[in-house]
Amino acid sequence: MVRLSLAFETGLPKPDGPVAALHPEVGFDIAGLTEALIVQPFFPTNRAWENQGFACDVSLPTRRFSLAIVCCTRSKQQTADLIAQAAAQADIVVVDGQKDDGIGSHYKNLRKLTDVQGTITKGHGRLFWFAGLEFGTPEGRRSKI
Repeated sequence: MVRLSLAFETGLPKPDGPVAALHPEVGFDIAGLTEALIVQPFFPTNRAWENQGFACDVSLPTRRFSLAIVCCTRSKQQTADLIAQAAAQADIVVVDGQKDDGIGSHYKNLRKLTDVQGTITKGHGRLFWFAGLEFGTPEGRRSKI
């Protein structure tokens, strides 16, 4: 999907600092962000990104990011946890996913918690972004997102 590239063309500000992409599948539109840290715990996918020249890790390191991109997983709870982690550590959080992965419910829930700054629907999926927030403790994240 090319939703991320389209988002940069239609209002998502280009990052001026570190970028992290959480759980992207191979072939995800990284929109030319060649310095992005790929956070992917699944070894074969992690290795595929590494072979493309990206820095990779299995979990999000504790530091500040200009932009964090969360790719929805099949687990609604895992995706909610990834969004909360990204929001606590990034100035802008982008959430991207297919309808089959529950992107609609994440979008609906986050619109209740924060101002969504932009959204793009394309290719049976959605991408949206918002300013990073602190959602609280890990226990509190589950009930809020």
